[in-house]
Amino acid sequence: MAMPDPPKKKQRHPKKKHKLDAYLLAPNDGDEEEEEEVQQEEQYHEVGVLNTCVGYVAKSLDYDNETMLNSSVMVGAALGAFTAGMFADALGPKRAQTLNTINFLLGTWLTVTASSLSTGHWGFVAGRVIAGVGAGAASLYAPRYIAEVAPRELRGGLVTQHQVWVNVGLVVAYCMGMPYEYNLVNVNILGKDVPWWRIMITMAFIPAILQLLGLMGCLESPVWLETRDKEAADEVCIQLWGSRAILYEDGEGDEDNPSHSQSTAPSQSHGTYSQSRGTLSPRMLTLALGLPILQQMCGISTVILFSSEVFQQICGMSTVILFS
Repeated sequence: MAMPDPPKKKQRHPKKKHKLDAYLLAPNDGDEEEEEEVQQEEQYHEVGVLNTCVGYVAKSLDYDNETMLNSSVMVGAALGAFTAGMFADALGPKRAQTLNTINFLLGTWLTVTASSLSTGHWGFVAGRVIAGVGAGAASLYAPRYIAEVAPRELRGGLVTQHQVWVNVGLVVAYCMGMPYEYNLVNVNILGKDVPWWRIMITMAFIPAILQLLGLMGCLESPVWLETRDKEAADEVCIQLWGSRAILYEDGEGDEDNPSHSQSTAPSQSHGTYSQSRGTLSPRMLTLALGLPILQQMCGISTVILFSSEVFQQICGMSTVILFS
């Protein structure tokens, strides 16, 4: 069997800054993308899991402020989304995602073990906020990591899967509330009645643990490594794309590949907002900031968190979980 050609690597010049073109390469084996799918499902399971059971949670915890119990996750999500970029730039997208799993695990544990005593609801709210931090951070980590490890010809489709698996997570979370349609409020475990909502939230441990284990076998983003350790970035590119890895020096390959300057743009170091204003056009910046704001202003978060109650109280539907 003929041996594959070695990676194509041009002669390095000491005075030239090295760049990699990670977007003209063959597809990798897909392990990184599979782990992102798990993270995306986990992300919105945490957000939407109380949609169908918040009333039962409030009754168990003897706390009548259902809005606080449910929407506190959005407070954490805002904090997580605001700080995620800084952590990803400092630690690397893969390492930041690995540490972010702690938010999911800790938040789930606090909500599941919340006491039914008079102050137990505060532990539940704290858990929801922490889980929200994980969900908000994951909304940045997942698409960024996919975009930085995926080859150019597959990048659009793989990043689109982020939204697909977000909705899969929501559907799974809603379907887990179906037992309430059949008046299954408690389940007997080892002779003790356990509220079903605790079982629903406990299920969030499964994707969180799978994500943690899977990320241990994933590679760090070569785009992020390019700004820290160029040799390590080369090695990661070779592991991801094998003999098709093409490594460039600054100014080399541009004559043969006019799109080279555009395809290597993501490998530039990530700056602050004030630094990026000089490189982003006003139109790009407006779209990047305006579209998420408009999306939230349309009320999608209210639908995700409270659609069951809306259908029941306003539309008079009896099988609200199915319609949600």
